[in-house]
Amino acid sequence: MLTLLFLLVTTIPYLESLQNSKLHLEELTGILSSSIFPPSTNPKELYISASSVYKIENGALCTPSLERIHLEDNSFPKLTKHSFGNCPCLKTLALVHNYGLKFSVDTFSNFPNLTELAFVEQSVPHVTRELFRNLTSLKGLSIICASVEKIDEGAFSDLKNLEELSLGENALKTLDGVLTPNLHKLRMLLLDYNNLETFPWSDLENVKNLEYLALSNNKISHVDAKKVSRLAKLRSFDLSSNPLQPQTVDCVRQMLNSSVVSV
Repeated sequence: MLTLLFLLVTTIPYLESLQNSKLHLEELTGILSSSIFPPSTNPKELYISASSVYKIENGALCTPSLERIHLEDNSFPKLTKHSFGNCPCLKTLALVHNYGLKFSVDTFSNFPNLTELAFVEQSVPHVTRELFRNLTSLKGLSIICASVEKIDEGAFSDLKNLEELSLGENALKTLDGVLTPNLHKLRMLLLDYNNLETFPWSDLENVKNLEYLALSNNKISHVDAKKVSRLAKLRSFDLSSNPLQPQTVDCVRQMLNSSVVSV
């Protein structure tokens, strides 16, 4: 018996996980500690699901060798930077449908090499700049179906290497002050299924490398087609299911390549 935390984790999948440098744990309970990592092992991937934990000890969720962490369908207390400890090699962190999960302002401040961060069905109603401070290596950020209502101005300003930003299926009404000059490497911006009534068309000048812009299923009635047309690399512009006037649709189609636009 490895530890009381390994309740209902079958032996065979556990051994297979170790052989493949993956550690997959289910139905853990109680206190989460670094003892989840067996001695003399250096897993590169950690998956924890269907667990109910009331305390996470310092450094319980990471080892120096870990490159990927996936937490799904768990009940966890607040995550802080101390929950992870030393994660110099961590590249991917996915948080999916974890019940009641909260974050401190410095939760993600200790990941110098993180390139992908995802929140899926994970409540993040207010996105602040402090939450993503120092994530200068991040290339992909997904906050999907996360009940986002507000994004602070400059919230992503530290993400100077960000290439993909997905904010679909939230409750956003505005993006004012979000598309800052530091996002000049952004290639993909997905904002479908929000409550956007307007879009900061002038801020597209800050993201000139944009290739994909998805704004479908919002409440947008005005489009500055001229500013959109200046995106020389644009390959897809989806405006479908918005309350656009026929003359607006005609203008967009005239200004942009029809193969690029969906209205």
